[in-house]
Amino acid sequence: MKKSIRSLICGLGAALLLLTCLPAFALAAEKSFTSMFPGYAGGTGDPHAVEAVLAGMGTRIGQSRTVNGVTLTLDGAIWNKNKMLLSFAIQGAEIPKDVPNEICFNRDVMQVTLAEGQREAYVRSGTVELAESRAPLTQAELDAKVRDQLRRGEPALFHLPRLVRDGGKDRLLLSVSVLPYVEKPELTVHIESLALFQNAEGKYWSRPYDGYEPLVLAAGPFDFTFTAEKHQRPLVYTGAVDVTVEGIPVRVQKVTVTAFNAQVEYETLRKLDLENDYLNETKKLEPVRLSGVWTRDGRPLKGAAEGSMGGDIFTPDARLGKAWVTTGNTHPYAIDPASVTAVEIGGIRVDLSKLTLQENPPLQNIQIAPPYSEEEQGEPTAAEKAAAEQAAADRAKKLEEARKIAYQDLNAASKEEQARILEARKLVIDSASWTADGWTAYTVGKNGEKVQLPHFSDLFPGWEMPKE
Repeated sequence: MKKSIRSLICGLGAALLLLTCLPAFALAAEKSFTSMFPGYAGGTGDPHAVEAVLAGMGTRIGQSRTVNGVTLTLDGAIWNKNKMLLSFAIQGAEIPKDVPNEICFNRDVMQVTLAEGQREAYVRSGTVELAESRAPLTQAELDAKVRDQLRRGEPALFHLPRLVRDGGKDRLLLSVSVLPYVEKPELTVHIESLALFQNAEGKYWSRPYDGYEPLVLAAGPFDFTFTAEKHQRPLVYTGAVDVTVEGIPVRVQKVTVTAFNAQVEYETLRKLDLENDYLNETKKLEPVRLSGVWTRDGRPLKGAAEGSMGGDIFTPDARLGKAWVTTGNTHPYAIDPASVTAVEIGGIRVDLSKLTLQENPPLQNIQIAPPYSEEEQGEPTAAEKAAAEQAAADRAKKLEEARKIAYQDLNAASKEEQARILEARKLVIDSASWTADGWTAYTVGKNGEKVQLPHFSDLFPGWEMPKE
């Protein structure tokens, strides 16, 4: 089970008053990647090193579109692993000063699409990669799957726009999930408008809710088409390194390092009572988290946590008594992935030299759990069965009560009510089998059949993915 471990406005018909397009070289001489993407150089004593890292995965674009007095300028893109980040300067939009930094715009009025001539190659590569992790496909089966996906429309390029207010300037950073299945992909970004939602109390939100009215900050449409020139693949190390953190033995099996973050995947080696006491048992894994990395100059870099163990535990069957855990964090600033020599898990150093660097790791995060074997545990006693049934009944009752609260309007609630809603949502989230957006995971039944887990946003649209 994966326990994780993030048209409403239509017919605007705004008149296009002015449309300009600057050549790509217009901003190249004056814009650095650290200025386009604020926050990635913070804390480092060598901003030139960070600029070099970002430039190694960056594309300068410099396209401007002006509609109804508002100008959006697509300055550039950086592409790392499966995420592309686009940076737009915003000029002329009257965004209220009380709109908070880092708030997300409504993404339903935006769309990112791949060039028509590249779509089939993109879908085919992704289908082949998934098939290799499951059962091989014949050429006829592969062709049929590709045709079926293309009939459904565009490849799913999930995107999330957020407002960054830095140094008195407003900027739109658009995160796009896109894998490097085609060389130099040509993408089109369509922004119908920049929109939020506001209630009578002046609170803002990114999605429509009862009592919130749409607030259009820039009426488009704004359209941009560009080609991403550079991409940085992650460094993936695999193998088996056994360590013990605060008495908990685990086996580190995979480490992934990018310019922005790192992830460690491990398997617990001590039996856990996941079937009867899942929450308390998984809390014991809290110390076994990625706390930072070490670089080749001998410097330890402490990272910002991306999630707790409770959000990143995967087990195909609680009766296994094992957990497969992914723990990650973000570097304090962008670094060269090749400079990382070790990771630190709960104060224990794990040298990457003990693992093997993979030459061609899968582009997607594919996780398949081993099938459950009845031989792993004996037949439960009558008392054990009764205790398990009572525990299941208690969990079901708590879950039923939580569901009555979890789907209430969070933004219209008081602080006290919000705390109750969030706690109820945590119970509902923990009760479901799912995987984080951007990951692909399967459970394996006793007959060997693999079943793909749903993504978090499919089960809980509009909810925040757990962070602790």
